[in-house]
Amino acid sequence: MKTILQETTAEVVGLSTRKHQDWFDEADKEIQELLEKKRSCHNHLLAKPDDQAAKAAFKTACSTLQVKLRTMQSN
Repeated sequence: MKTILQETTAEVVGLSTRKHQDWFDEADKEIQELLEKKRSCHNHLLAKPDDQAAKAAFKTACSTLQVKLRTMQSN
């Protein structure tokens, strides 16, 4: 009901829908590898929450992924 009301209101008032440009290529092998590394580090951290090495590895994986994604977005 909510979406129907929003769509109808947008058409009557003349509002345009916002469309974002796609910049993230999910098929990119490097990004998929970084995501998998982050997921595996996260799973390891969940299994051993007190392991400092696991915390450091997860933090490194997150920051590496974020830097790569921001670099791709800015290009």
